[in-house]
Amino acid sequence: MHQRLKILDGFRAICILSVIFFHFFSRWVARESGVHMYPYDDQYDYFKYGYLGVRFFFIISGFVIFFTLENTVTLKSFWIKRMIRLVPPMIIISLVILVIFRLFDTKGLFPVSHSIRNLLPGILFISPEAFNLVFQRPGIRFDYLSGSFWSLWPEVQFYLFSSLLYYFNKEKFLRNFLIGSLLMISIFWLWVNLQGANTFHIHLPVNVFDGCVLFIEIFNLPVYMVYFVVGMLFYALYKNHLQGLKNTFFLRAFFFIFMLVYLYFGVQWQVRLIYVAILALFFAFIYFPKYLSFLEGSILVEIGVASYAIYLIHENIGVLAINLWAGYLMPLGFVVPVLLIVLLISVSIFYTRKIDLPISGYLKNSLLYSRKAKTGAVE
Repeated sequence: MHQRLKILDGFRAICILSVIFFHFFSRWVARESGVHMYPYDDQYDYFKYGYLGVRFFFIISGFVIFFTLENTVTLKSFWIKRMIRLVPPMIIISLVILVIFRLFDTKGLFPVSHSIRNLLPGILFISPEAFNLVFQRPGIRFDYLSGSFWSLWPEVQFYLFSSLLYYFNKEKFLRNFLIGSLLMISIFWLWVNLQGANTFHIHLPVNVFDGCVLFIEIFNLPVYMVYFVVGMLFYALYKNHLQGLKNTFFLRAFFFIFMLVYLYFGVQWQVRLIYVAILALFFAFIYFPKYLSFLEGSILVEIGVASYAIYLIHENIGVLAINLWAGYLMPLGFVVPVLLIVLLISVSIFYTRKIDLPISGYLKNSLLYSRKAKTGAVE
């Protein structure tokens, strides 16, 4: 179980490609965004559901984090591993984005990408709204340096919630996690209902209501929690299948409950259909992996391994390049984003192989393995 699961890398490749196509062909269509970013506008707008790749990423994260928790002895070691994985690429790629936009974004398409202060939310993995709440100064607002960075904050909140529960009581972690998550999601559903149909006719004072709005804007884990839980549940099924164990009634019951919640939050039938496809992929991965062997191809695996770097670097830089250059190739404007996708993936793979993995190996040797060698700890 310590071997890297290549099918999961194939899943990551699907996720990142869907997100890239969404950002390069659908996200900035003028009728949706109010901004003319694409010279081809809505001519290739076939990927409006590509944003669901981020939710697929969250499900994969739930799976992987449960696995990581079970194979990490201490809370401190878990967070060292997470920070080694997240921080160096974020710092390096954020600086690249800042330099590129200061040099080439002469139209000011993404003003947020020019600001040095916007380095902070990204490299600290904290919501910009938290900074705006603390530093309340006229005319000064914090934002993410690139639009894609937003999803790292829910991830970090999930790491915190799950790791504290796990190291508090490892034996009863899954029970505590599922019950706590269900409670969190139920409270969030009540909050959404309060702002809409208000079925239970709950009326809050204005100051309390505004405080709740601000709280959810900052601590937004409940909005995405169901996806992480689905991933956790799939890991529990995967582990039981691998070990030849039967799934308990408790696990099956909570799996059924969260599948209903997961599909309920899909809202649109098209989204629910994609959700079902994601579930089918995970079931096939656990019980019929031979049917997904095509996802273990070297190219998809390479893209999956480099998906974090691709995710961080692609959006604002890619859209800037499309805005600057795609107009010269009209009516074949799609050529520029396609070439950009190939270029950004190639650069990210090179970066992951030659820079990120060596840095990660060095930091692990310095911060984890050397400490274990001194103390004799086994992990």
